[in-house]
Amino acid sequence: MTVMENRPKAVAVYCSSTLGRQPAYRSAALSLGSAIAKANRSLVYGGGTQGLMGLVASAVLQGGGSVTGIIPFAISSAGGEGAGSAPGVEGALQRSAERVETIIVNSMNERKTEMAKRVDGFFGLPGGFGTLDEVLEVITWTQIGFHTKPIILMNVLLLATGYWASRGSGPLG
Repeated sequence: MTVMENRPKAVAVYCSSTLGRQPAYRSAALSLGSAIAKANRSLVYGGGTQGLMGLVASAVLQGGGSVTGIIPFAISSAGGEGAGSAPGVEGALQRSAERVETIIVNSMNERKTEMAKRVDGFFGLPGGFGTLDEVLEVITWTQIGFHTKPIILMNVLLLATGYWASRGSGPLG
C-alpha cells in the first residue's frame, strides 16, 4: 500500500468525537477549523458531527471551506460517533451541504488510508484511543516511507510535553 497520492490544499484532522472536559480543547478545535478555512484548505476528517470533530468541521464550513468526512459503514449505520452533535454543527452542515462530502468505507483501516490519500498534511488534536491510533499510524507511515507529508500534533494544555520531550526531538524530528 502506498499513500503518496496527493490532492493539494487539503488537510486531515484527527480528534475526539467528544468535547472533552477542557474548554481549551474546544477553542483549539474551533481555531484550527477557522485557520484551515482561512488558508483556503479543505478538511478531511472522520465525518462526525459530535465533539471536537464536529467543531472543527463547523468552523471550516463557517469560514467558507469544504469538508470531506470519511466514515466506516459500521459507525455510520450505528448513528455516528459520540453522542449528540456539537453546538451549531448540524445547522452548519445543512446550510453548507454543497461543501460537504461524506464517503462511507468498509473499515477503520480503509478510513485511514482514504484520509491519507486525500491530504497533504495531518493535524492531531486531543482525543482518545481512536485518535491516538490514527496519529500513530501516519507517523509510522512516515518512518517506513509511505509518505513525507507534515504531521502537526497540537499539544493543547501541554499535557503530553514530558512524553515527547523524553524521546529527544519527538516523533517528527
